[in-house]
Amino acid sequence: MSQVLSPVERKQVLGRYLTRARALKDSIGSKTLINLNDVTEKEDAVMDETSLEEKIENQVEVILDSEIVTCISKIIEQCTVTLLKDVNTYNYEEYAEMIHDYVQQQSDTIADEPENLNWADLEIDVAKVFKKTPHFSTLSGALEPLPKKPIAIRKPFKRDAQAKTKRPENVISTEKEDQSVEETVEKIRKLIIQHHKMHHQPLDYFSLILHPTKFGNTIENILHVSFLARDGVIQLKKDQSTGKLMIEPCTKEMAQHAKKIGKSSVQNIINLNSNQWQTLVKYYNITQPMINFTKEIV
Repeated sequence: MSQVLSPVERKQVLGRYLTRARALKDSIGSKTLINLNDVTEKEDAVMDETSLEEKIENQVEVILDSEIVTCISKIIEQCTVTLLKDVNTYNYEEYAEMIHDYVQQQSDTIADEPENLNWADLEIDVAKVFKKTPHFSTLSGALEPLPKKPIAIRKPFKRDAQAKTKRPENVISTEKEDQSVEETVEKIRKLIIQHHKMHHQPLDYFSLILHPTKFGNTIENILHVSFLARDGVIQLKKDQSTGKLMIEPCTKEMAQHAKKIGKSSVQNIINLNSNQWQTLVKYYNITQPMINFTKEIV
């Protein structure tokens, strides 16, 4: 498609393709696959022109695309069942006539009645079709049974007399070092807001979440940041000049606008494996993690 469509126009176009696919499902015919291929190509063209950021913001388009694909798979399944029904079934009478003609051609004499044919000539050809069963011989006689091992019966365990408990002289209380997910997410939120106040510009997404030595901490940071994006506390956007993914805190006006346009609070996380993590750490030259709360953030 040459013309770039708006989100509203894409939803309308995908809706029409879904209606057309459902109509093909109700009327399976000789041209069903041709029409189905046309719907698939046009639907793929619309989704190929949609960027990842637009798919994240407009979840309705992704749902419509999923429903179209599901409908198309069901139509193909119906076409397969219809094709199998239309295949000609096995005709045993025609097969018997072919065998009769073959035996008659192999015989020296021509006989009108089947019982007068030399059917033994067919044995040589038929025997080649069947696989021979391998011959093997078993052991002669039976093995002597092994002697049974005596089973040792466990004696009931006798508990010693209950010892007197003694209270320890000094009770040392331990503090819980691991902080909860809510506390970590709150600290990340304060860190993002603090960075925005100091530098007056968005924060690079990977500079925030990458840990130079621990892949597991990086995955946890991705999950924590996704909580903030889901709750409308921050927003992720693409820098137009560098193409990098940036983070900035949402203002009250931005949150109200998102609620007004009905922006869904769907939680999305990126797919990151160990090799990609190491490549990003080298690219960004990360030596110290940004999310490392050794000091309290206010």
